[in-house]
Amino acid sequence: AAIRDLEAVNAEYEASRVKYDETGLKIEELVSAIDSMRAQISDTTLQRGKIEAQIQVLKEQIRSINNTDQHYSERITSIEESLKHHEEDRDKLIEKRDRMNSLAAEEINAGNDSEGELDAYDSKIAALTASIEENKKKIVDTLASRGAVKGSLERLKTMLEQAEIKKAELNSRLLRSKSDEATQDETIAVYEKEMQDIAEEIRKSDE
Repeated sequence: AAIRDLEAVNAEYEASRVKYDETGLKIEELVSAIDSMRAQISDTTLQRGKIEAQIQVLKEQIRSINNTDQHYSERITSIEESLKHHEEDRDKLIEKRDRMNSLAAEEINAGNDSEGELDAYDSKIAALTASIEENKKKIVDTLASRGAVKGSLERLKTMLEQAEIKKAELNSRLLRSKSDEATQDETIAVYEKEMQDIAEEIRKSDE
């Protein structure tokens, strides 16, 4: 009977040792997993920092392009107003010249030479017409530049949207990793308590 009791005690002791070692291995695996998680968290945090910096740069570029677009818009408005005034002035000069042309024969018959005055009107009309064409060209060129700016603006907005999505994904990944890390820490605490209990059982068996 004594031998059987001793064998039972030895078997229980050995089982406790095996369980202790198995629990220790589990803890080592969990610690390794946590180290991997922490490395991932560090890497994700670094990526998020880069994305945030990129987002700030994109926002600044968009703000600058919006200012440029506003400048082009104001420039077009100014040119259109100048164009309108020049066209009005030219139309008035053409009207005056036409009236003078209708009276030219009478002036000549009366002995007055109005040809010089007509030439002056023609010169002014030609100058205004040239200015009008130049302003029209400026509008076309400005519209083309503004179109290119708007294209860049849309591209930057798309990049910003993609960066914001990436940032959200990284934030989600960080939250999951930190939650997993906390869970692993709790599991390790449970295993450590279990090992303490086993160690206490082994110590009592050794007494």
